[in-house]
Amino acid sequence: MDRIKYYGKYDLAARHYIEKASTFLENFDISSSDHSISEIIELFNIKRYIDDGLIENGKLKDSDGINTIVGKYFAAFGKRQLCEIYREVDEELIEEFWQIFSNFKTYTLFTKQQFSEFLASSAPSIRYILQNKKLVDEYDTEIKEYLLSNCNNATILLDIFEVRSSFKKNELFLPNSISLMEKEKIINEYVECPDASIGYLEIIKNITNRDVLRVSDKTKLKAKRRIEKETEKFFEDGNGFKIGASVAYSEEQDAESKIEIKNGMADITYSMKWIRDNLDEATLLNNFIYLFEYVDYQMRITLDSRDTEAGILEREMGIKAKNEYFESIVFRQKNQIANLQLFSYINVLESIGVSFENVIKWFFTDYLKDEFEISNFYLKIPTKEASFLEKCRTIVPEIESVLKQYNLYKEDNSIDHELLQISSGHLLFSNCESLISKKYVYPNSDDYNRACYYFFSDQCMLSYLPEEKVSCKCFFELLKSRKVCIEEYPTYLKGDIDWLIGNNYLIINNGYIEIADEWRVIIIRDLNYNKVISYLHYPLLGREKIDEMISNKFLKYESSLFSINEQDYFDYHLNKTKFGNSLDLRNMYMHGTQPNEFEDAEIHKYNYIVFLKLMVLIVIKINDDLCLRLKYSES
Repeated sequence: MDRIKYYGKYDLAARHYIEKASTFLENFDISSSDHSISEIIELFNIKRYIDDGLIENGKLKDSDGINTIVGKYFAAFGKRQLCEIYREVDEELIEEFWQIFSNFKTYTLFTKQQFSEFLASSAPSIRYILQNKKLVDEYDTEIKEYLLSNCNNATILLDIFEVRSSFKKNELFLPNSISLMEKEKIINEYVECPDASIGYLEIIKNITNRDVLRVSDKTKLKAKRRIEKETEKFFEDGNGFKIGASVAYSEEQDAESKIEIKNGMADITYSMKWIRDNLDEATLLNNFIYLFEYVDYQMRITLDSRDTEAGILEREMGIKAKNEYFESIVFRQKNQIANLQLFSYINVLESIGVSFENVIKWFFTDYLKDEFEISNFYLKIPTKEASFLEKCRTIVPEIESVLKQYNLYKEDNSIDHELLQISSGHLLFSNCESLISKKYVYPNSDDYNRACYYFFSDQCMLSYLPEEKVSCKCFFELLKSRKVCIEEYPTYLKGDIDWLIGNNYLIINNGYIEIADEWRVIIIRDLNYNKVISYLHYPLLGREKIDEMISNKFLKYESSLFSINEQDYFDYHLNKTKFGNSLDLRNMYMHGTQPNEFEDAEIHKYNYIVFLKLMVLIVIKINDDLCLRLKYSES
């Protein structure tokens, strides 16, 4: 049955229920006591629409009148069994039943023993009960025992403390009496549960212990092994789909690069002739910019994870930890390609007598000195004969060393290695400094979020014209693809358009909607997709508009070598400072917890490529920083 639900003032479903509510109120007999419990709950939901100003309540005069009716109905429950009452509630109204039960203090009519018996006999959805703190506090012990009786309830603990949700959900409350040991016990039992979800097992494997939730390393390892077992079983059954890439070098190909994507596979071919004809170190490094596209035209790293590269299902579905780095399909494929590019590139260069590690060293020891008069930069590279484990252990500290040296140069215009040796603390990527004071631009207001949603969200209804059934990916694309008349929108969406007009994003010209300030919207589009703008890479007109938006506190600027999402990208690879699912490669090799050298040689080989990839990105970012300072200090 389609009962009246309340989903909030701005939910698109509200219109449907508001229309039903008007009919419901017309037919509701105030004088009758012969109402079902579901009808009373519907009345409670209608009251919420009345309080939002979306419904005229007519003969009920005001929402207090509804409160009186609902309160009297629930007050009579003390004469009945709770399990009997619960059976009469329509399933779609269970959540509201417990809200009323708590708000009107109906729980005072039932003893703790009665509530415990109800839990045992009716097995209700405990999540709806946990949304009501008064109820949880009243029946603390009874609810705790019910929670711990089923290992599947471990998912509730994980949802409260670990899982991130993009959807707005009601807060869940736990009984105060539940201990850390009891939380650990039920999570450990869940790992062994036959129908345990791989998503939740991933959460358990990556839990960062803190005061509210602690999980032993043994439990995490057990979760890891269970994931491996279930994943292997999944693919044995022929499930899943392929994504991948191949990188090749052609002696016949004249074009510098060619790419073909088919059925999730990216086949990329590069010209061997181009490589052979351009063996100077500068070009060999520039290939990562212009050939492999590790960065874009603003020298922003392109390999990081972005919500805008994932579809709505991938963004919103599944189980994601609060401190998880978002590993979308596109993110995985981008980095798979980048690693393949680098691995094959190193082998190609080696085949013609060029050491890639020496090219990296040339940048720090020769190029910086010749181009920017920065001397005394030091970099130790692994020997050719070293094993990949030894190479990893050599390069890990060098990544941190070159960034510390650059920080010293920024502060003192020179590099004092004796001072560097004294500064032995761990360097955070957020503390890597830039020579440019206004380096990166970020969003800085709720108005930005609102405008960005209206123009560029694939969930905003402004991108859809109901009468003509015309739809685009976003409102901005719709405005660019055709002329849109204001009258094509239903009344309930015109308030959004009015906001955009009132804030000078749109104008109405002869009844048609037009963008009022192109640069302003272009800047928002850039930020929406890339999360950051490199200020000095923008054209002058764009920078002038950015300055205006910064003065209005719509945007803000910061100074750092890496943008925030670039910092996250490095942290994801190297340490667990921010992300529970980090690869933690730095700590693995610095603390000697890496896989066995002989049994897992391929793992060390792969990790070494990842370290070199990060070093290449550092080279590009440092070079860009220095070039920007030189260009704009001269002008």
